[in-house]
Amino acid sequence: MNTHVVPRRRRRFRSQFRCRPSWLSCCKSQAAAMIGCILIAPPLLADGFQSVGKQLFEKDWVFEELPQQPETSKVEATTSEFANSISIRRGATSSAVTPSSLEETRPGDGLGPMHNATSCAACHVDGGAAGTEHNVTLLTIDPRLSFFRPLRQQSTLDREEATKAARGSLEELFPTLILRDGTVAMDLVVHDKSTRSFYDPIRNELARHVPFGIKDEWFQGAQRTSDAIANQPVIAGRHGEIDFYLSQRNSPPLYGLGVIDRIEPSKLIRLARAQKQLGGDGVVGRLGVGKFGWRAQTPSLRQFIRNACAGELGLQTRGAQQPADVADTSYQNTGIDMTEGQVEELSRFVSSLPMPRQVVSLEHDRTAVREGQRVFNAIGCATCHVKNVEPAQGIYSDLLLHDMGELLQAPSPAPLSKDMGGVPLLRPVFFPDATQPSRLSRSRSRFPPSWSGYYGPPSDALPMPYPFARPRDPLFPRGRLPQEMLSTSDQHLFSWDRLQREWRTPPLWGVADSGPYLHDGRAQTLDAAIRWHGGEAKQSTTKYRSLDIKQQKSVVQFLSTLRAPHPSKPVPGIVMRHSSDMALHSGDVAMAKRISAREH
Repeated sequence: MNTHVVPRRRRRFRSQFRCRPSWLSCCKSQAAAMIGCILIAPPLLADGFQSVGKQLFEKDWVFEELPQQPETSKVEATTSEFANSISIRRGATSSAVTPSSLEETRPGDGLGPMHNATSCAACHVDGGAAGTEHNVTLLTIDPRLSFFRPLRQQSTLDREEATKAARGSLEELFPTLILRDGTVAMDLVVHDKSTRSFYDPIRNELARHVPFGIKDEWFQGAQRTSDAIANQPVIAGRHGEIDFYLSQRNSPPLYGLGVIDRIEPSKLIRLARAQKQLGGDGVVGRLGVGKFGWRAQTPSLRQFIRNACAGELGLQTRGAQQPADVADTSYQNTGIDMTEGQVEELSRFVSSLPMPRQVVSLEHDRTAVREGQRVFNAIGCATCHVKNVEPAQGIYSDLLLHDMGELLQAPSPAPLSKDMGGVPLLRPVFFPDATQPSRLSRSRSRFPPSWSGYYGPPSDALPMPYPFARPRDPLFPRGRLPQEMLSTSDQHLFSWDRLQREWRTPPLWGVADSGPYLHDGRAQTLDAAIRWHGGEAKQSTTKYRSLDIKQQKSVVQFLSTLRAPHPSKPVPGIVMRHSSDMALHSGDVAMAKRISAREH
C-alpha cells in the first residue's frame, strides 16, 4: 500500500506548483544561495581572520616618534589613561574602556620605544616557545627597604624628609621605577632593547650595583645561556638602601591557548578541591587570577595577548598602556598602536593554533613509552599534570598554582586571587607630584600601567614580606621561611616570600619541542627540569631520582612523544633508544649542588 501512497503525494506536491514555475525557480535559487553561504562563508571568514591575524603576528613593527603635546595636555591625557588602567585592574572588560586620550583614530608610535622583539613571530616561531635569547628580565624591589617606612606614614613632615633621598636613589637605579602617578613600581621589565640608542648604558648600569657584576651570558639576550641562568637563577643587587633582584621569564608556547581559554574555571576549582581532599602527598593547588602566564596572572587569552603586545613590543592599545620610556621619561605615546579590531584578529589567530598531540614515531621504543607513562603516573606526576581538562585533551596540566620549593623561588610573586582577602597587604609607596596637583585622590592613585601585572602582582596588592633581617651583602632569598608558614592554610600567614614559590603547572602538551624548560629556561633537558622540582613536587622528584636509569629514560621517552603541532627546531634533551647516557650540563651540576645543600 505504501508503494501507491508515495507517488500520489509526490504528484499532488508537483501539481500545486505547476502553475507557478517562476516562483519555484526563485525559491531554488535563493535556497542554493543560502546553502552556498552556509557551506562557503564560514571558512572564508575564518581564513580572513586567520590571514589578517597571521599578518599581525608576523609583522615587523617600526618606531615612529610622535610630536609631543604641551605639558598641560599631557597631564590631561595621563589622567584619563590612569583612570583607564584602574578600571582594567578592577576587572572591567575591554569594551568598557573608552579613555578620551586614546582614540582609535589617533595613530601611535608603533614599536616601543621599549621592546624585547619587533614581532610576535620573532619569539614564537610557528607559535612555539622561545629560547633563552628571548627571555624577559624582571627588576624587583625588595619591599623591606628602610626608607619606605616614613614614606608610608601619614605625617607630611616625615614624608617630606624621606622623599628627596628615596626619589633620587630609585631614579638613579632605574629611571622608571617611579610611575607617572607617583607610585613606586615594585616590579618592572628591564627590556632588552629600545629605539633609543642611549638606553643600553642605562640598562648596563644595573650591573654596577651587583657584587662582581652580571655576566653577559646571563644579561645579554644574544649571549644568554641556560647554564648561566641555572648557575645563578636570581641576581641580587644593592644601591644605597635599595635591595633589588633580577630574574628572568622564558616565553611559553602559544599553541592550544584557544582551547585553554574555553576551560571553565569551575573545572579547575573542582581539581583544587580534589587535591585538597586527597592531601596525602602534600599537593594542594590553588586557583590563580587566570589561566595564562607563569603565575596564572591573566584571566583571558585576549588580555594575555593585549598585555604581551604592550609589554613585549611596546604596542599601546585601549586596554594596555605601553611601558614608560626609560631613556626619555618625559616622552608619552598618546595614540593607539593597535586598534581593537586588530587585537581581536590577532587573538583569533593565536586561538586558532592547534592543540599538540602525542606522536609515537619509529624513533621511539613503544614499550619504553608505555612504561614511561605508567611510571609518570605512579610517582605522582599526574596529580598536577592532569592529562585531560575538558575541552583540552592531552594538556597534562591542572592550570593551578603550586608551591614548587626553594630552588624555584623567584621574585615577583603570584598575584592574589579574589578568595585571598585575608592576606595582609603592604601599603603602597607613593611620591606626591607637585607638577600634577590633585588629578587623582590618593586612594585612587595606587596603580602601575595595566601591563605591569603581566608578570606579577600590582603595587597596590603586594603581600607583606616576612621580616628577614637585612643581610650584610645582597642575597636572594634572604632566608628560609619557617615550616609552619609553608604548610599553613591560614591566609594571615601568607607572605610576599612564600608566594614567590608558586607557579602555574605548565601544560606538557608539546613539551618535546618547547625547551628550554622551567619559568626561566634554566633546564636544557627534560630530566633536568624534573630534578629542579621541589615543594609540593618533592615526593615525586625523590621517587624519580630513586628510579633506575632505564626507568628514568622511559619517563623521558614518554614525554618526548608529546609533540608540538609544527615543530620548528630539534628536540632538546630527548633520550632515544640508541642515545648515549644523559649528559650533565654545568647547569645540571649547579642544580645537584643546590639540592645537596638543601638536604644537608
